[in-house]
Amino acid sequence: MKRAALFITIASVLVFVAGVRIAGQNDRGQGADNEEAKGRIGLRIAPVQLNMQGLNPALVGLGSYIVNAQGDCSGCHSTPQY
Repeated sequence: MKRAALFITIASVLVFVAGVRIAGQNDRGQGADNEEAKGRIGLRIAPVQLNMQGLNPALVGLGSYIVNAQGDCSGCHSTPQY
């Protein structure tokens, strides 16, 4: 049972990373290393609908990128855990 859970976890991470890389390919020509491109990616990969009323969309997108693409925070902080 633990092997199956480990396999599912590893497979999920690999699928997530592949998705982030594919999503980032559209921004490669514009320099995916800059914060603007990361912000656009972050808005696309946000796992929930974002309420950005009164907020700076560029900063929200960058935060989403850091949490969802770089840190994989939802890997541990979600139910079911992926």
